[in-house]
Amino acid sequence: MKIIKMKKSVLFVSVLMFFAFIQTNLHAQIRVVCVGNSITEGYSNSTQLKAWPAQLNNLLGKRYTILNCGVSGTRMSKTVGPSYWNDNRFKIALNANPQILIISLGTNDADQGLWPSIRPTFKKDYISMIDSFRSMGKNPIIYTCLPPPVFANANQTANIRNELIPIIREISALKGTYIIDYYTPLLPFSSVFPDGVHPNDEGSAVMADLAYNIIKSNQLITPYVSINNADSVETTTPTVSMGDELTFKPTPSDGTWSWTGPNGFTSVSRIVTLSSIQLNQGGVYAAVYTNAKGSRSVQSFMVSIDGCTAAKIIPYINAGGWKQATTATVNPGSSLSFGPQPADGTWTWEGPNGFFCNSREFTLNNILKSQEGVYTATYYNSTGCKSTQSFTVKIEGDVVCPTITSYISVNGVWKSAGVNAVSLKSGGSIKFGPQPSDGTWSWTGPNGFSSNSRETSINNIQVKQAGNYIGTFTTVAGCVETIICTITVDGASAIEAPKNENSEIKLYPNPADDKVTLTNVPLHTLITVFDVCGQVLLQKTSTSENEIINLISLNKGSYFMKIGDGCCKTLKLLKK
Repeated sequence: MKIIKMKKSVLFVSVLMFFAFIQTNLHAQIRVVCVGNSITEGYSNSTQLKAWPAQLNNLLGKRYTILNCGVSGTRMSKTVGPSYWNDNRFKIALNANPQILIISLGTNDADQGLWPSIRPTFKKDYISMIDSFRSMGKNPIIYTCLPPPVFANANQTANIRNELIPIIREISALKGTYIIDYYTPLLPFSSVFPDGVHPNDEGSAVMADLAYNIIKSNQLITPYVSINNADSVETTTPTVSMGDELTFKPTPSDGTWSWTGPNGFTSVSRIVTLSSIQLNQGGVYAAVYTNAKGSRSVQSFMVSIDGCTAAKIIPYINAGGWKQATTATVNPGSSLSFGPQPADGTWTWEGPNGFFCNSREFTLNNILKSQEGVYTATYYNSTGCKSTQSFTVKIEGDVVCPTITSYISVNGVWKSAGVNAVSLKSGGSIKFGPQPSDGTWSWTGPNGFSSNSRETSINNIQVKQAGNYIGTFTTVAGCVETIICTITVDGASAIEAPKNENSEIKLYPNPADDKVTLTNVPLHTLITVFDVCGQVLLQKTSTSENEIINLISLNKGSYFMKIGDGCCKTLKLLKK
């Protein structure tokens, strides 16, 4: 890990939800599960919070909790792998017992080389997945997604448009699902799919907005309750005392209603009254409304009994190791995890700047000063009894910057972690996939290469594309780190420029005021300024042979400037 002094502050809450999901029905929030491939998982997003399911959760708000079960590279097909059916996240999605299910598979099935063998069984496999989620008396509201266009492959897009989408529409009509169209509305948005397949953060925001508008147009229930015949209030978490009368009065007033609740409770009335409430009547009550057109909505209510206390919360925090504690002091840019016990029941969190979370265990990544404060956890058991625990987070010290780990794929095969130099023949393919992913990436390289995706590819590579590829990673905490990957093609590591006897790298003026110029710097060279103690203060990648370095942020004194990475040249610099 590297530490640099903080240069800027960006207001941003980064919360990484764990795939562990509460596998019970004890949720006041409406449970939404997203099944999908890399587009759903967040392959090209700066953080999982920017994947479209997480952005959709933000739009839907606190009354919903979304589990992202996307798996990169997977297909709906049972027989042509990688199959989503064989991944553990399919089991997690089933066990989560969603009230709303979103299925967004098919892009990888439409691959031009595989679609002919997938097409005969695609409809059958898709229907089988819907039936799996509707088995054993379960009946979630299901949304089937029309895949977005693949801008990088016209043949794959043609398969999606002409064959796969018509099949999904047939399935939707047959199985009574809603459709989220990610194809037609996204045709004008090729710019937010940097690699032609995966949306960036902006593209995922567009997808989230499309899903939100469809879901909210079908989610028609407004949750009203009345306690002891008082005026109705809009809430999904009423708290009552023993002996009280609680009446659920949701709207609309037409259509048909179906209720389930604790101890086998059922009802088909819209207005439901619980008289002389006893302890065993606390818990989750779920209502499903069907209007005259057959559209279904769902809403959950958590009934809590005043004075009924759940098991005491045992606080656990991970700031470099799990420990039982309610306070933590961490550096900006670091990570902090919460994982209180018990592990069952329903959990909700509230914190600084409107923070909320519906998962027992979660992580704050790249934590900032703006996230300092009190985080309060509320735990509900199966009868609606609750307990609370507050955690105090302090953010102090220098920014902690992550260490970049290189990953390179050659002709579809990933090399070991940390390998940053590879060789291949012309005509082959390279893919860069460094970690971490919770930040923004940009790349520069030979022959004018540039990219703003963390994972970026070069297909049909030629000798002129050999050389150093520099990835620059920026976190929300202000850390800027770089990685250099050297690619050799047909034995050439770069196209050498004619040598110039006057090409020695020089620094002027020196001493300098606010700017200094480096002459004869090779393009795409990493330049690092550090103090006499070795602490990195500035970093940039050269874009010109005569590179200007801005020194305005440095105090007067002596510094060192390193040109290159690994074996490199170091010059002494004096700031006036």
